[in-house]
Amino acid sequence: MLLNLGSPLYPRLVRDYRDEMPAGIRSSLDPGRHRLGSDPDKQDLFETFLVDYVLTRPPYRARDVRLAFGVSDHAAVMAEIVGNR
Repeated sequence: MLLNLGSPLYPRLVRDYRDEMPAGIRSSLDPGRHRLGSDPDKQDLFETFLVDYVLTRPPYRARDVRLAFGVSDHAAVMAEIVGNR
């Protein structure tokens, strides 16, 4: 299942979980590896289609959330998960 920010399921998830993806990250699809990466009619997917997330619940939080491209058709999402003690 793909879950982008416009999905009706997204608001339901963030009622119970914290979306830890930084606001500046708008897409997690890798145009260099995705099958639609060279399709000029699909370039908006690579600018505004975030489908990979880091979701947490207390007592856990994510720090240093970032994407690494060149791994797959989706970027690798990396983060440090920390818990309150």
